[in-house]
Amino acid sequence: MTDNSYYHELNSPTTEILLYNFLKPGYEKQPPPTEQPQSSTKTEISTPPHCSSHYWDDSLLSIKDDKTMSVKIVLRNFTDLQAALNDIDPHPNSRRLSIQKRNNRISTTEEDLMSLASSYMSVPPSIGLTVINTNMLDVLMNRSIQHWCCIGFKVAPVSIDLVKNWRKAPISIVYCIASISLVTFMDKHTSNAFTKQAAMAFYEQAKSKMDDIVSDRVEPLSIQSYFCLSYTSNLLRLYEQQRTWGGLASISLQHIVAVKQNEGVQLDKQTLNYWFRWYYVDAWICLTLNRDCLLPDSVAWIDLQSIQELSKSNTLEAEQHSIYCFVVLGYFMRKYIRALHSGKLFHNNQSHNSDLKSPSSYYYEITHQLTEWYESIPVYSFPGEFHLKMCYYSMRLVVLYQFLSPYQAPPYDILIDCLETNMELLMELQRLKEVGCDQSTYHYMFFAIHNSAKRIYQYQSTPTNLRTYAEEQLKINLMLLKSTQAYAHDVFKMRLYAGMIEDQFHRMNIICVDSINIYKQPTSTMIVFKQHNDQCTLRNRTKKK
Repeated sequence: MTDNSYYHELNSPTTEILLYNFLKPGYEKQPPPTEQPQSSTKTEISTPPHCSSHYWDDSLLSIKDDKTMSVKIVLRNFTDLQAALNDIDPHPNSRRLSIQKRNNRISTTEEDLMSLASSYMSVPPSIGLTVINTNMLDVLMNRSIQHWCCIGFKVAPVSIDLVKNWRKAPISIVYCIASISLVTFMDKHTSNAFTKQAAMAFYEQAKSKMDDIVSDRVEPLSIQSYFCLSYTSNLLRLYEQQRTWGGLASISLQHIVAVKQNEGVQLDKQTLNYWFRWYYVDAWICLTLNRDCLLPDSVAWIDLQSIQELSKSNTLEAEQHSIYCFVVLGYFMRKYIRALHSGKLFHNNQSHNSDLKSPSSYYYEITHQLTEWYESIPVYSFPGEFHLKMCYYSMRLVVLYQFLSPYQAPPYDILIDCLETNMELLMELQRLKEVGCDQSTYHYMFFAIHNSAKRIYQYQSTPTNLRTYAEEQLKINLMLLKSTQAYAHDVFKMRLYAGMIEDQFHRMNIICVDSINIYKQPTSTMIVFKQHNDQCTLRNRTKKK
């Protein structure tokens, strides 16, 4: 996979040029039809916008210059870059909402709930001094090591060995893990306000250590730092900053690969694992937030088909198997993304104003390939495999939700698929609760499950038995949400969202039953639905024959 035959001659762009390529779409104007845009810098690692299609408002997503301009961007620190990004898109949340209003084809799973707006919490100076001058870091690092099954996936590919020797690790990574640990494992003996402020203080310290971001020689640990900062800012609901760190992670990866290739150096395992990890994360962000993918779908030096075959092998180490599987997930996500943006996901390229959104044969083709692959991979006893299952069904639900028009029910098999996917997610979320693991990584799925089950419940054409299953899923989902630490400690506005869900229940005449009654036999309800689903699937296959 790292053979020199995969390498291409590339002109090595500087970090400043890569940053410009990342920022360029916001500065460019539409050129005259007769003119062809030119570029003074040839590079094969820049990624064109993927959202451009007649289903999107191109005036927001693709603005080009009348002619080639020489632009120099001087970035002295992280704040400069963030200001430049905000100049391009000062209100990204408003932009996303306006796009969704004009284009019902591409919708997020949280559209029926309050938009998760970014929030910034001011940190008193005393809190900042406390987190630096006490032994909090020792306590939080030890806690992270003890609960690495919960922390490791959030900060991958950071290894537990790096955390065990955290005093020698990059301080930005250490501060990010401290912030994540604080939010993940809330201490009942510590006030919620202090915990939130301390987490923000650690993040601010981590950010300040990455202040000097512009360097023509990107170090591997800098990329790990960007990964950690991206996740931490997302966890703290600082979405504009997450966008910036994600952009820097993508830019740095492309830069370091180009440098190594131009030097004739094979890509080492560490760099490959960085690429593999961000290849998945980048696709997930694009799928859920309607953003452009920043990494290309494919590169000459990675054989995605070989990785897909390797992921089916049971001879790999568990950790490497997990890495390969997430690459394949990212590959299929990008297939769905292209089909969604081009309209090929829907039957006969249905208009985004269509009341009915039926899946196309191309959707079934991709889904068949995906499910066939997933059913063929071996199961390892490794925490990463649990996360793989959660991410697989999360991706499936986000795609399936596109067919759940507010006005008319999709085909019956889509209803069944949605409810089965919800079932798998609820069972895994319940499993997390039972073993005492953190659920913050999957908070968004509570909203996705709620919205999909609610739509199915509200369709007038939904059969009574499916409506019953949807109602049970709505109730179980709410009770699981209320069992999270985030709800108990009122983090991430979870109590507000739970209250909004209860208001919706009231309007739908759904009785909020006490959690004890729902938790008595939730698994049996799932088994009954599973048996019903298997029978429906069998009947459908028989009809096709």
